[in-house]
Amino acid sequence: MRLRSIVVLLSATLLFGCVNQYKVVEGTDSSAFIRFERNIADPILGSITSYIKVDDKQQCRQRYADQELMARHNRGNPLVSDLNVDGLHVRPGYFRIRINTVAGGANCDLFIGAEIESGQKYKVVAEGNVHISVNKCSAKIYRMTGKSADKEVYEELIPVEYKQCNF
Repeated sequence: MRLRSIVVLLSATLLFGCVNQYKVVEGTDSSAFIRFERNIADPILGSITSYIKVDDKQQCRQRYADQELMARHNRGNPLVSDLNVDGLHVRPGYFRIRINTVAGGANCDLFIGAEIESGQKYKVVAEGNVHISVNKCSAKIYRMTGKSADKEVYEELIPVEYKQCNF
């Protein structure tokens, strides 16, 4: 089990290299709020899902210096902690992120982006199944449209840029 944790950590380090941490934006009326959800089936030894802010120049399998780690979901690795999974404020405008899930030797990598409006709440939902034998993932961006019985109501944001890099 320890060996598997070390492999996951090293894989994440190699994939992200020198990723800077996202510069936190103060919450104002002109900012938008994004939170991150993860619904990914992974091996019993866990996985790490990272949400990395990138610009429109980065493509699949390309190293790029201008990346910022916005959030991270960890399941099962004692060496890695969650980061901003409850959300954070972002500047409005075109918002593009790379979502990468590493589970041992399996990897799921994709880009998703959309126009983000000031004063709105959004959520990015990563879904899929990341195992060596099955490796499918996807993501969607939703915008909050209101509340119903103390529960936030969201609708899928369209159009959304989407590109899966697992080929």
